Amino acid sequence: MLSIQKLLDIGFIELKAPNGNVYYKKGFYLMVPSGIGWHFLNEKDGNDSFIYMETEDELFDKIGAIHAFRLPKKEDNIYPYTKKNVLALLNHYFKINMGDIQWIIDLKDIELNQLEYIAKKVSEHQYFLDKQFKLSGNTVSNYMKYGIDGLYRDFSKFKGSEERTRITKELRDLILNG
Repeated sequence: MLSIQKLLDIGFIELKAPNGNVYYKKGFYLMVPSGIGWHFLNEKDGNDSFIYMETEDELFDKIGAIHAFRLPKKEDNIYPYTKKNVLALLNHYFKINMGDIQWIIDLKDIELNQLEYIAKKVSEHQYFLDKQFKLSGNTVSNYMKYGIDGLYRDFSKFKGSEERTRITKELRDLILNG
């Protein structure tokens, strides 16, 4: 079944009904745990149904929209992951100090289209990260670390300082709910 943690990871917020029952909300969509499935309600059009969902893809299909967090598929990548392409991508989205970006160039488990998606989302929320750091932390390397940790890595297994976890979660929430 689609887990509660996965709902939280993709931007649903846990709320309590007046009767004390927990439910999850994102935009117009409500998800209420019900036995082995979910009671799904679209507040906008009033449609509701009981549905069993295994994956977040099934949820995306149900809500009929591509969620802001949905990374491009690796198999849809058409450009090679090269140093030249990574630099061009980062220079396109960021106009700040690069910092040590060798770790980004050396990534092996991500495709260029996925890196671009993350860079685009991080650059759209750069104002948030700018407020979090002194000038020494305002680098592409640092910002992309937060973006990759928040959007690509399994956030439920994230290990970092309390402050790094807070910033990563807030950035992730901004992107998911923006």
